[in-house]
Amino acid sequence: QPPAEPPLEPPRPGEYSVRLERPMEGRAKVGLHVKPTKNSQLNVTSVTEGLLMDWNKAHPSQEVKVGSTIVAVNGMRGDTTMMLEQIRQARVLVMYVKLMAAQQ
Repeated sequence: QPPAEPPLEPPRPGEYSVRLERPMEGRAKVGLHVKPTKNSQLNVTSVTEGLLMDWNKAHPSQEVKVGSTIVAVNGMRGDTTMMLEQIRQARVLVMYVKLMAAQQ
């Protein structure tokens, strides 16, 4: 029985949740390239083949694309180093992404 994921605070107004899960076996690429910004968020610089592209195809209204801003990863908010570490290491990723003007 794996340990339960800690409960995450819900997304704040103007944010939505993206959940990606790597398979137990093998290495699936997330396909996400980001640039930390000084105000402790991650700006998406490109999306390539991988779990995130699959999410985008399945959830067109909650697409994560170039210019999207990731504000939290697995409950880590305000610390880009910890957020990047989660993206690299965690099997399950719950990312909170800011709605872009066109999505609101």
